[in-house]
Amino acid sequence: MSQVHQAISVVAILMLFIFGLQSLSHELQKLIGDRLKGAFSWLLDNYWRSVLAGIFTTAIVQSSSAVTALVVSLVGKKIVPLSRALAVIVGANVGTASTAFIVSFRLEFLGAYLIVLGSILSFWNARARVIGKSLFFFGFILFVLDQLGFQLRNHFEPNYFRNLIAEPGQLGFLQTFWGFLLTVIFQSSSLTTGFIVTLGSQGFIDLQDAIFFILGANVGTTSTGLIASVGFDRVAKQAALGNFLFNLWSAFLIFPFVIPFSSVVSQLAHGNTALAIAFSHLFFNLILLLLVTPFLNLFERLLKSLLPDKG
Repeated sequence: MSQVHQAISVVAILMLFIFGLQSLSHELQKLIGDRLKGAFSWLLDNYWRSVLAGIFTTAIVQSSSAVTALVVSLVGKKIVPLSRALAVIVGANVGTASTAFIVSFRLEFLGAYLIVLGSILSFWNARARVIGKSLFFFGFILFVLDQLGFQLRNHFEPNYFRNLIAEPGQLGFLQTFWGFLLTVIFQSSSLTTGFIVTLGSQGFIDLQDAIFFILGANVGTTSTGLIASVGFDRVAKQAALGNFLFNLWSAFLIFPFVIPFSSVVSQLAHGNTALAIAFSHLFFNLILLLLVTPFLNLFERLLKSLLPDKG
């Protein structure tokens, strides 16, 4: 099998992964849509509840891009104030780390079973059908990850991806750029994260390269909110800009400390590279949350000065 054919096969598997994520998100929103609306009803209470709404909603629907786009649209429609939207966005960044943990737990063997179970449930009543579809697409994601691992193990040399994404003397800049670019192209940080965790678990990249890659993905995922804000007013654009600045700041904050940071998470994960990548994704978003949330009022004023309302 030629290198081109192998690469196209990997891209095709990643496309299936995106399809599975989008379909799972859609089915889960149908299954628990009312509860999600209830979570967002907390928004007007306080900042920390807004943060929690962002965390749990993103962890449930498995898409920070979808949650961010939703929040930006709510801001544009004057339903949610900017300050609360910023809190939800910070929480969504933490919630998206759940994808890395799902992949790192190596549950791929369950994929085929969940596909069969979900298919059987889909033939029952309407409620069981929705649950069945959710199980089917969750199994589909796991099954696709299993196929991705098989493709990598059997058709690529161990140094293939290291040579592709990590050049000597780049100090992490190239890996960060690739993470950013891949996420912008596919509009899914979950895809980038899942791919990198899989590469790490197979030994194709080391932990430091993976962390740089995830940093780039964290910045790249903000492109969805920026695109979503185009059709709305200045306040929605302020929310999207805030999301971009949050993630860009976190990348600059963590970038100089990736080497010691990788040592800490590696010890915490007992040398399990996939789990260490998941921990690193979670921890630098938690760091951002703790640093930013107490100053959201100040940050809101900064955004309004950068993109002032037209008087």
